[in-house]
Amino acid sequence: MVESTHSELQAHGSRPSGRLRVAGLHGLVQTDFPSLLSEFLTLYPDVHIDLQIGNRVVDLVEEGVDIALRFGRIDDENLIVRRLQRVELILCATPSYWARRGIPQTIDDMRQHDVLTYSLSGGAPHIPFEVDGEPYNLPIYGRMDANDSSTLVAAALAGIGAVCVPALLAQPYTERGSLVPVLKEFMPRDIWLYAAYTQRRHNSAALRALLKLLETRMGGDAPNHPT
Repeated sequence: MVESTHSELQAHGSRPSGRLRVAGLHGLVQTDFPSLLSEFLTLYPDVHIDLQIGNRVVDLVEEGVDIALRFGRIDDENLIVRRLQRVELILCATPSYWARRGIPQTIDDMRQHDVLTYSLSGGAPHIPFEVDGEPYNLPIYGRMDANDSSTLVAAALAGIGAVCVPALLAQPYTERGSLVPVLKEFMPRDIWLYAAYTQRRHNSAALRALLKLLETRMGGDAPNHPT
C-alpha cells in the first residue's frame, strides 16, 4: 500500500497541472503563439493558463510569472533563458512614401527619412542595422515612437514614415505590395524570441511541458540550451 501510494504521488507530481502564468508581448498575438497555447491546453486539460499580454518588461519573481517570452537578449543572471525562434527584422514603407522621399541606397541615407520607432526605454530613436556582422545602431529622426509594433505598422501604412519591425508582423502587407522593404542586407540576423524563467519555477511539470512544446514547434534552428 505504501509503495502504491508513493507511485501515485510521483505520477501526480510529474503530470502537468495547476495554474501557469505566462507573460508575452503584444506582437505574439499575431503569430502562431495563440494556437500553440490552445494545443497545449488540449494536451494538458489539468493546466490553467493565465496569459498576461503587454510590452513592458515584467519582474518574474515580484509578479509571480512562471515564464516570459521576450524579443532580444536577456542579461538578467537570475533567470534561465532559452532561445525559441529567430526573428527577422524588416525596414519598410509604402510605395508612395519611397516615391516621395527616395529609396535609400545606403544605411546613412535613412538619416534623411521619417522613421516610426519602437521603444520601451525612452532612449534616442535608432534603427538596429548590422554591418560586417557587427551591430550598427543608426540614430535617426523619429517621426513617431510607440511601444506597440502593430500601431507603428498602421502608421507606416498611412504613409507617415518607414518602420522597422519583425517581418512576420509586416508579411501580409509586404506580400501584396502595401509595404516595400529596403536595405535587407543590413538587417540584423541574431535576434531571437526568448523564453525566460527562474530556477524555482522550472520545477513545475506544467512549465517544462509548455517549454518543450514551444521549443518543438517554434525551435527551428534555435539551439536547445540556455543562452
